Amino acid sequence: MERLSLNKQVAALGHEMAHFIQYDQLGFGRTLITLVGYVSSDKKRLKFEKEADIISIDHGLDPHMIDFAFYTSEADIKSYMDKNAVVSKISLVNLQYSNFSKGY
Repeated sequence: MERLSLNKQVAALGHEMAHFIQYDQLGFGRTLITLVGYVSSDKKRLKFEKEADIISIDHGLDPHMIDFAFYTSEADIKSYMDKNAVVSKISLVNLQYSNFSKGY
């Protein structure tokens, strides 16, 4: 982890924290069933990991996830953001700054 850039570290930790959200949403029984599917099926494992990436994006880590897209491709992340009107916090800061400098 220490060899990774700060953006990549944030993305990796955000992805792992997203698993806590997944487990919380599933509850104990469904988490056990999901974990059995995770270890027995590559397709289910990839789906579970991609869902964690989406949760991370939904929590504002989209620029970090683009920098460290491991399970989800950069193109998939950008497509998801476009489709769901996800605006990165960096874009909002830039917009606020440009509006401020224009006197809005």
